[in-house]
Amino acid sequence: MRGGLKEAVILCAGRSTRTYPMTLRKPKPMLKVANTRILEHLLRQLQGLIERAVIVIGFEGEQLVRAFGERFGDVRITYVEQSEQRGTGDALLTAESHLGESFLMLNGDDLLKREAIEMLTYHELCVLAAPHPQPWRFGVLITEGEFVKAVCEKPKGAPPNSLVSTGAYALTRAVFEMLKRIQPAEGKELMFTDVIPMLSSLGLRYEVTEDGWMPVTYPWDILLCTDWLMKGLNVRSISGYIGSGAKLIGPIEMGEGCHVGDDVIIHGPCKLGDDVRIGERTVIRSCAIGDGVSIGQDCDLDGCVIYDGVRIGNGVRLRRSVVGDFVTICDGVSTRTEPRDGRTVISVVKGESIDTGLSDVGAFIGDGALIGEGCTLMAGVKVWAGARIPPRCTVEADVIEG
Repeated sequence: MRGGLKEAVILCAGRSTRTYPMTLRKPKPMLKVANTRILEHLLRQLQGLIERAVIVIGFEGEQLVRAFGERFGDVRITYVEQSEQRGTGDALLTAESHLGESFLMLNGDDLLKREAIEMLTYHELCVLAAPHPQPWRFGVLITEGEFVKAVCEKPKGAPPNSLVSTGAYALTRAVFEMLKRIQPAEGKELMFTDVIPMLSSLGLRYEVTEDGWMPVTYPWDILLCTDWLMKGLNVRSISGYIGSGAKLIGPIEMGEGCHVGDDVIIHGPCKLGDDVRIGERTVIRSCAIGDGVSIGQDCDLDGCVIYDGVRIGNGVRLRRSVVGDFVTICDGVSTRTEPRDGRTVISVVKGESIDTGLSDVGAFIGDGALIGEGCTLMAGVKVWAGARIPPRCTVEADVIEG
């Protein structure tokens, strides 16, 4: 490990439009997976590897400042603002005066395991790579021996499980002069990947992680990242009131003040935050449920991520769905998860039909939305933050309104 490497710059300034509606009101690093914010997961992995994190903030950056303050564990935090989102290269340049000779650069909206980050610390110039089943979503590495010769951005013909860049790098200050020499075309952003040819000429190496990186690009990635973290849950921490006939099976982590009604069944792995109330005869399987959530009677929740302050009525059936903060879901609401055509669910992102690559995807409901009684939400649909869905509707397309 390089003894001089004591700092990391973490890019958290972007607006993250591809994860709408979950990021309409918050920066992506503030999204919770397995009941913990993405940036908090990252800072935990950095404990003992670095002394200081320089966090580049932009959209709703004050949320990050309030949440994390000036220190996380033994890592001191400095914030710098990218006032306009002009690309990842520009974001890195905003941190130039706060960084020493060598440092890590990480994306604040992806999950990384400590052992994956640690591989970078043995090199001066290095990118962390990983195989991915949908490499056309990322920059695919073109390598020669142990070196990176180029990165091909989002190639449509890349075969599944090609090596892609995770966006995590070990760098030196030489990168700043490289970025300053680049003049983006009019209307284009200064992207960090623009300097890859120059870094390659200096000997950019790569390290490969098989299971140390999970990206959050689309709303359904929240489900995949939660699954990834929950499969490592092996604790059983039960607290609060447990009603008569309730069955709690497998690894379950419960916060303080929870109330589990009579004849409830909870199949782990599950995480429940503080002050969660679950009504009688409800069944919950493999869910992450935030703080202050109320779930009614006779519900069935399977593989869902439920954020803080959500109110769920009676007889609700949700599967493989993400529900934002302070959403209200009235009685009898259900989700459909099966593809309408083909073998995988298609969802619309920024006007483009995107193949999720998944055969089992529910709905994505933004903060503060209200879903009326008896509604059905079809596979892959998104409901914008603050939207109101009237009773007994079948929602077949995204509801883009506030």
